[in-house]
Amino acid sequence: MASRLGDRLSRRHTRGMDIGGGAHATLFLPPDVAAPLDQIRRVFDPAFAAQIGLHATLTYPDETPHPGLLAQRLDELGEWSGPIPLLLTEVVPYGEPPDPRRGLQVRTDDVSGAYLGARAQLLAPPCTPHGVDEAVPHITLVHPITSQRGPEAWAALAGRRIDTEVTIERVALVAWDGAGWPSSKVVRLTGGPW
Repeated sequence: MASRLGDRLSRRHTRGMDIGGGAHATLFLPPDVAAPLDQIRRVFDPAFAAQIGLHATLTYPDETPHPGLLAQRLDELGEWSGPIPLLLTEVVPYGEPPDPRRGLQVRTDDVSGAYLGARAQLLAPPCTPHGVDEAVPHITLVHPITSQRGPEAWAALAGRRIDTEVTIERVALVAWDGAGWPSSKVVRLTGGPW
């Protein structure tokens, strides 16, 4: 299953870019955590770094074909959900077996179940969420569509640990505009803790 999961994650992560990029619910990293990782992106994938800030994708366009409904559900999520804690662990290639040609990510753990809980709220019917085994938070450092430098980045970053817990206090609605992924809506997570 791990091999199929890695392949599906790699394909899914490129789909939005291939088809013009529908609405995503996105968790941007706090600036103090993003800054050193963004330095890595600017070296190995400057095109992707210029398009969007460092983030974990919460929902994908093929899961949420109704951007208006997603925007409404983001408002609801902001009212009842508190901040989402994530643990950034290590830099790894995508796929099983790992293959840096598919890109590099920071493995990210959903330490409280808040990530999966927020996905469940946002992707209730009529949305069609990916399976739980595919709902894995991650932070992309090198994207295979915007950079072919994954193997070079892996040679420089193999074994790199981040081991930082972050607290995401806002969820953004982003969509591809032809040049980047601007936020059309940002919702503060003001509810109770997970």
